[in-house]
Amino acid sequence: MAAIKASDLVFLDETGFNRAMVESYARSLKGHRAYGEKPAKGKNISLIGAMTLVAGFTAGLSFEGGTNGD
Repeated sequence: MAAIKASDLVFLDETGFNRAMVESYARSLKGHRAYGEKPAKGKNISLIGAMTLVAGFTAGLSFEGGTNGD
């Protein structure tokens, strides 16, 4: 690792979420009820990003579904 320059490193990260993941509670003004709807079924979204020490965030990709080894 000592032979690799830090400026040549690229870091990748993956995360995911479901669009139906919403809060069960809400806030409103005192004396008023908070209204809202919760989606019945949401889609899974995956996010993948690349970052370098020199340029910062360089690339991002989002798509429906999960990631796997293929």
